[in-house]
Amino acid sequence: MKPFHYTLVIVAALLATAASSRNSTPSLNQADAFHATDGAYRDGLFIGQLDRSRGQRHHLAAGRWSNSTDRQSFVAGYEQGYSQVVQN
Repeated sequence: MKPFHYTLVIVAALLATAASSRNSTPSLNQADAFHATDGAYRDGLFIGQLDRSRGQRHHLAAGRWSNSTDRQSFVAGYEQGYSQVVQN
């Protein structure tokens, strides 16, 4: 093979690699996708982070949500938010 042909092969390989990496999208696992759209979880995450950043004690206010599924989601979000290290 001539040097010119090597260059063509290398350029083609680089273009194919660049095209495939552009088309790939980051994947969310199913739990992350659910939590991203779950209002009770996001509320708990926010309140947990807020309590932690203010130095308040661990306090679950799950009664804010009317059904048991939402209360469980709130608690999971609160636990996650409260346990996260707050970075300034």
